[in-house]
Amino acid sequence: GRPTLAVKRLHVAVALSIFFAIVLLDAMLRPLAGFDLPVITRVQAVDFPGLESYLARVSDLTGSVGAVALWALATVAFATRRIWSAALAMFLMPIGGVINTLIGTLLVERTRPHMAQLQRTSLNFEERSFPSGHVEGAVLFYGLIFLLARRIENRALRLAVQLGSVAIVASASFGRIWQGAHWPSDVIGALLLGGVLAIALDEVARRTQSL
Repeated sequence: GRPTLAVKRLHVAVALSIFFAIVLLDAMLRPLAGFDLPVITRVQAVDFPGLESYLARVSDLTGSVGAVALWALATVAFATRRIWSAALAMFLMPIGGVINTLIGTLLVERTRPHMAQLQRTSLNFEERSFPSGHVEGAVLFYGLIFLLARRIENRALRLAVQLGSVAIVASASFGRIWQGAHWPSDVIGALLLGGVLAIALDEVARRTQSL
């Protein structure tokens, strides 16, 4: 018969984990991925009115202050409405930040973009670069919101929440490269890791839904 939703989710999580392991190993062995410099150069060449301002707002939204504020608000909102399964999943989300810090501290010594040929570079280029904390956090939070939104019965509202979540993650991913804050492989690693963790937290919510 056709695989169940749980089996499909497991397959996706395993695939993301395998790809993340490959990207992580590459980051541990090489200063940069082979595609990092040409891709960041092309991304930074993109320009149109309002882009810088828009990406700055997205960066604020997915940065430390904005991300923590939204996380706390979402956790309280779910708890207030007694949606305990979603509140628990949200409560566990900081685990992603711990994992990100451990990888950057113990495994990958890559520094942020600071080459002269780049249009924009990191102001704190000595900080660890892999994986991108902004992007991992965005995928973790908005990815979980995307998955939890499947429980919304109103189709228009469900699609609006999911499309908004995808738009923020895509904008944050593009923005971190465009702003010179991270290398493309940093962003790819964050997308993969954040995706695995978002699926894991949604599984926590699914398994505790009846509690």
